[in-house]
Amino acid sequence: MSNKNHNEEAHAFSFAVITEEVVRLKALQIVIHNEDRIDLQKIMSTVARHYIVQALDRARGNKSQAAKMLGLPSYQTLDNWMKKHEVVIFAGSDS
Repeated sequence: MSNKNHNEEAHAFSFAVITEEVVRLKALQIVIHNEDRIDLQKIMSTVARHYIVQALDRARGNKSQAAKMLGLPSYQTLDNWMKKHEVVIFAGSDS
């Protein structure tokens, strides 16, 4: 793959992720404006969940690679974040 094609794919992927994130954040704004207070912990957890899932998807389930993508020091730290933010990965069956 040429460097130009790789850059175009990376840009398209980035645009898709950003667009998806804008939609999610707008949905969060609706929830926030319908409540009497802003639940920052809920918002941060939603964002963390989103990016953890994205990194795991891009790393094809490899937690060490996903942790590096997220700037975390190890897969164990990623596991802790997954528990904290209730990210559950279901393994597919090959049978």
